[in-house]
Amino acid sequence: MRRTLLLLFVALWVCHVAAPARAAEALRVTAESVRPGDGMTAQAGDAACPIRIRGQQSDGKELATLWRAVELQPGAHYRLQGWVKLNAYDDRRFPPRLALSARNAAGKSLKNYDTETYDMADWPGWSRLLVDFQADPAAQSGKLLLKHKKKLPIAADICLKEITLQRFDAPPPPLRLSLDVSEAVKQRLGGPRPRLFVTAQRVQALRKSLDTVPFDRFWRTVQARAHKEGSAAPPASATRYDSDAIRGLGEGLPYLALAYLMRGQDNDLAMARRWMDALASYPDWADNSDIGAALLLMDMSIAYDWLHDQWSPAERERYRAKIALQAERLYKVLINHEMWWSNDYLQNHNYTSVMGLGLAGYALYGEDPNAASWLAAAERNFTRVLRVLSPDGASHEGINYWGFGIESLLRYHLGVAPAMGLERVKSNPYMQHAAKYRLHAALPGYRDNVDYADAPRFEWHGPGYILRALARIYQDGVAQWLADSIEAARARDPAPGSDGAGLSWEDLLWYDPAVGAVEPDGLPTNALFDNLGLMMARDGWGDDAAWVFFKGGSPGGDHARKHGMYPGSHIHPDAGQVMLWADGRWLLNDDGYVLLKRAANHNVITINGVGQLGEGEKWFDWKAARNGDAHARIIRAESLGQGYLTEAELAGAYPARAGLASWRRTVRFEPEQHSMQVEDAITLSRAGTIRYLMHMDRAAAQAGEMTYCLSSNARATLEAKPALARTHFDGYAIAPKERKREDNGNYRGMRLSAESERVEKQHFVWRVTWGEPCQAAAAESPPEPEDASPALRRVGGASTDGSGDLRDVSAESGAAIRSRVRSRMEGVRAEREHKRAPRARRTRQGYSLFPSVNP
Repeated sequence: MRRTLLLLFVALWVCHVAAPARAAEALRVTAESVRPGDGMTAQAGDAACPIRIRGQQSDGKELATLWRAVELQPGAHYRLQGWVKLNAYDDRRFPPRLALSARNAAGKSLKNYDTETYDMADWPGWSRLLVDFQADPAAQSGKLLLKHKKKLPIAADICLKEITLQRFDAPPPPLRLSLDVSEAVKQRLGGPRPRLFVTAQRVQALRKSLDTVPFDRFWRTVQARAHKEGSAAPPASATRYDSDAIRGLGEGLPYLALAYLMRGQDNDLAMARRWMDALASYPDWADNSDIGAALLLMDMSIAYDWLHDQWSPAERERYRAKIALQAERLYKVLINHEMWWSNDYLQNHNYTSVMGLGLAGYALYGEDPNAASWLAAAERNFTRVLRVLSPDGASHEGINYWGFGIESLLRYHLGVAPAMGLERVKSNPYMQHAAKYRLHAALPGYRDNVDYADAPRFEWHGPGYILRALARIYQDGVAQWLADSIEAARARDPAPGSDGAGLSWEDLLWYDPAVGAVEPDGLPTNALFDNLGLMMARDGWGDDAAWVFFKGGSPGGDHARKHGMYPGSHIHPDAGQVMLWADGRWLLNDDGYVLLKRAANHNVITINGVGQLGEGEKWFDWKAARNGDAHARIIRAESLGQGYLTEAELAGAYPARAGLASWRRTVRFEPEQHSMQVEDAITLSRAGTIRYLMHMDRAAAQAGEMTYCLSSNARATLEAKPALARTHFDGYAIAPKERKREDNGNYRGMRLSAESERVEKQHFVWRVTWGEPCQAAAAESPPEPEDASPALRRVGGASTDGSGDLRDVSAESGAAIRSRVRSRMEGVRAEREHKRAPRARRTRQGYSLFPSVNP
């Protein structure tokens, strides 16, 4: 009896869930129902613009009332949707949205139900806005609005169409997108298997090449990873895995499926079946809505497709049902904007999550009625992504997340390429310049990469297979050469925790033997990635080259800013950052991957203790950057023989309260002179304190007044002018809780902090030379900071930015502590004497040290 009642309950529940929500007749906004806001006009238009609202809005949020009084049913489900087009809009930071302001019987405002904002990736075209909501139990009426977020005057010219509010008796189903492709493409989408990444013809060609160079090396990697991952026992439950951890559970499936495609070994199939069964048995994949679930979806979709004919009908049904369940969960998150990444088109979580959804749509196309909409959602998303990515090929998130992001972009587009081709990728400027960016971001020797933003010196994704894909798409021999060079260098000297070269199953699929490796010897040794304002230059392509980096652009780039987009996450508040690699080591460095973003961790300035917009949080504060319109720009870039000069205006990277009117930084890289010179011209809106910061290797030592030996072999010198009132040279250590992993950043070193007090203008120049012995006799260096521990103490120079420098003192000997205290007290006495000296004589004298500077 109990079993019968249970089955009856389950059947009734399934019927309830499966029953479609019934919809009432929709309320439709017309030109007659619209009441424009102050300063705006509203009128009926034509088919191209059915309702037009335009004008200069006065100070306020509401651009128009679309319907003054809408009757609401308490607790009922509603969908508000419509199309918006921006012909003109003068503050793209705060685009408009649709909203319903709910009120109770007394007319008191209860809650606003807002759609997402107009998608600036669609600008200046039509963008569909939608929100599903359940009305408040006390709601009786509401007002439909077109509004924006801030109370700011805005000049706008806006078109509206098909604005509706509709009531449902249950939560409405997700909006279904239509796949806008030709019938020929639809036929290819439902074509024979395998279809993801490869066709049967491609599989046959790969089988014949496995014993040839370099396919034999790639094939050995596939076999080894298939055996390693497949031999492990799947966990009985996935409940203890979060979104980051769960992504590893499916990593072995592409290797196992590819190994079986190549050689047909029953053991590979058996191990793949065991992992497919395990993944299908887990009710949830972590939160079902982020990169962990998306990567499992990709893995399972690949194995389902590549081994499709090997599964029994029952297995295909079980695997297909699980793929469909997880894809539908991701689809709902994307369409309804339930996760922060859903319309963040400059974020790697978006690329990876939607990549998994799109590949599932291709894998189940023709077998699941919703597959076409998953693929349509992916197509819409990636059209927007490629529209707003940096046209210069560079990454605002640094090399590490450049790799993670472009890996997902390539996986999606190469995954669906057998049916949909690659024309969109081939014509996209970001993708076209990506290999060039990675070439210039490689440090001499090619083992390490530049570590600006949240990047360790060894990226976690590729880059060999990424570069091989780009070489294949663009027939780029230099990309092919760079992949080989990086892998060879890392095989000789593996990065901590890595397996050396970092090969993947994609290498076997993406390598094109028709593209020969071409050395970059004939290419320019400097490059300006002008959208992000990144300058990278070297004095040659050899392993012993000198290399310089300068960042002079907006945090997310001017292209994103033009679209009103201010990305966050892995960006650092580091406009003006300068780094230098020479003589085989870092001379001026970056902090690397940190969990608290500070301007003072970089070779920049602070003003009156204030750093740059976006700092102070674990992730770059995009809201502060947006509200303050954080920006910087390169204003001059020119060649200097074999060298390069770059000048930037950087004041816009700072909040207004800093009082920074102008900061012009000019970087001269002159390899013939074995030198780099940085000149700063700073103007404040009121007298204040300017603090200059420079971060160096742990072996750096002071050699004289404003003169420092930068490396352990004393073959590099930094000299700065003029001498400032408060100058400190001390060790620094970034606190353990602010570090990602110990090998992910330059968390300890020496720091020069120089302050200019009560000034309105300051001209400061510093110059680094290398290749010759440091000329001055080296003085005793300040004590080097120990590894940080819970016992931390503030040390070092004046901490005008409020953060201080952190040093572990728990392991120091008494003698070391006494020595450091004596040194610090001597510095304090010298500083006091310096302050008593007449200030009138501290001018630009002494600049003759730098012959290229015109005082």
